[in-house]
Order: sequence, then C-alpha cells, then structure tokens
Amino acid sequence: MPSNEWIDTRQALIGQEYESGLLENIRVSYASKLLNRLIMKKSCRVALCKVTAYKPFVFLVDILGSVMRDRITDAMKQALKAKDQVALGTMRLIMAALKDRDIAARGNGNQDGISDDDILSMLQTMIKQRNESAKMYRDGDRIELAEAEEAEIKIIQSFLPAQLDDAAMNKAIKATIAETGASSVKDMGQVMASLKTNFAGQMDFSAVSQMVKSILMDK
Repeated sequence: MPSNEWIDTRQALIGQEYESGLLENIRVSYASKLLNRLIMKKSCRVALCKVTAYKPFVFLVDILGSVMRDRITDAMKQALKAKDQVALGTMRLIMAALKDRDIAARGNGNQDGISDDDILSMLQTMIKQRNESAKMYRDGDRIELAEAEEAEIKIIQSFLPAQLDDAAMNKAIKATIAETGASSVKDMGQVMASLKTNFAGQMDFSAVSQMVKSILMDK
C-alpha cells in the first residue's frame, strides 16, 4: 500500500487523469480527504475522486492561486503580531500590488483574480524594481535608502521558490526547446509558455527570453 503522504497539487494538470502509478505517494482514502480540503480552501474549483477496487482516479480541475494568497495573508498577520514595521510595510505593498492585478484581471473577465503563477511573476517584478532602485541609491551614495530597498527584497524573496542558477536555467531551456520541438524564433512563444508553466517564480523570464531567442537563432 502506498505511504500516507501529501500529494503536490502543483503536479496536477487541468483535466488530467492520474492513475495509481502516478499517485504512488497517496492512499486512496487520503485522496478523498485531500480533495475535500482543497475544495474547502478553494484550491480547486472542481475536484472529483472516483475509487475502484484496484486504482484511484483523481481529477483536479482549474487549480486556483489560493496557496500564495494564504501565505501572503499569514505573513501580514505575523508582521502585525510581531510589530515588524519593515515586514508590515512590505506586505502592504505586496497586497496593494495584488489588489491592482486582481482588479485588472476581473476587468478582463477573470472573477477569481490572478493565479499563483501570476502572483509569483508579480513578486519577481517587484524584486526587479527594487534591485534597480537599490543600485541607483548606492550609485548616488544614498546607502540608507538602498538598504531599505534591499530589506524589502529579502522579504519578497521569501515567497519565491529556489531560483535556478545559470547552468540549471540553460539546461531547463534546452530541455523545453527539445520537448516542444521548437526549431526557430517563430516557436519562441511556445517555449516561453512552457517555461512559465513549469518554472514559475524560479527564473527571471525577461533574461530567459533573450537566452531562448539566442539559442533558437543558432538553430
């Protein structure tokens, strides 16, 4: 019998059927409990679990971005409790940026707001902006302001997954190009879409796009 462990819901694909071989870390009975928790937390809009005598079939449909929202909300509460003014100020900036993105998304017909991956992208943009500001302040010998930006960067980075180094990023790009069958710059959009899906929050996609373009131009 498989071990009673948690399944990583980020592995779930919309409309994908997961057979017992792919669910080797989850018990049949635990699958039902997990899906119930996902529904209660609104981690997925629709979740069905059909169990047979031999193998479970689990369908996770329309995964939403509630995990990141929960983390951000929890961090805000912790900052308030600790009376950490730097963390509190940073969390308010994150929530304000998230609110703006959600409003824009709802204006485009997405009533649930932006997804987890979009939140990760938003956080990366915030880090990039602060890195640019910190450099400008340091170049202008305004160390105190630079350190304030760097303190915010550290807090925002805590929400991101481990970042890929150059070697890992190059390997991921080449593997994705091979998987998608991309053969020219015309296929760049397909490659970038796949990378953003599989490596959300793990790489700087503005830099990655240039790397992808360079590799495809050499083909």
